[in-house]
Amino acid sequence: MQQLHQDHGNFRRLLDLMGRELDANEPSLIVLRDTMHYLVNYADYFHHPLEDLVFARVTKRDLAIHKVIEQVELEHHTLPALGRELLAAFARGKEIATPQWNELSTRARAYAELFNRHKEREETEIFPVIKLVLTDADYLAVQREAKWREDPLFGRHVAAGYRIVLERLM
Repeated sequence: MQQLHQDHGNFRRLLDLMGRELDANEPSLIVLRDTMHYLVNYADYFHHPLEDLVFARVTKRDLAIHKVIEQVELEHHTLPALGRELLAAFARGKEIATPQWNELSTRARAYAELFNRHKEREETEIFPVIKLVLTDADYLAVQREAKWREDPLFGRHVAAGYRIVLERLM
């Protein structure tokens, strides 16, 4: 659970950074691209699958939480698709002064809003139930099943492609 909470705090910081970049007079497409790259590659391929493992265990113990988890797991498929679209658009380096920028900026804000609502729902509706019903044995089983990878932005060693993002977060 500690890793999931920590990830959520990191995602919050990144989504805030994205908002600041989108509001800036001269937003950095590099920062936006690299932020989306992280969210797509870490959140969608490591964090959300870890949550899915935990959620599978909690639904076996508490059937009442099933509907909420079902909705959140649907978002675990929606968010990556939206994230990949934004990553591709920022990677293409669209001219910021073009009319397409307004549409791209609107989509990026909608993504950040959905991601924030998603995290909030997990934190307030699911995580408290997890803390009540899962055992140490459950957590150990999840650790064995999970694909683990050191966080390439917030871990001990920052990947070269994320250094600019980390500087902006400081």
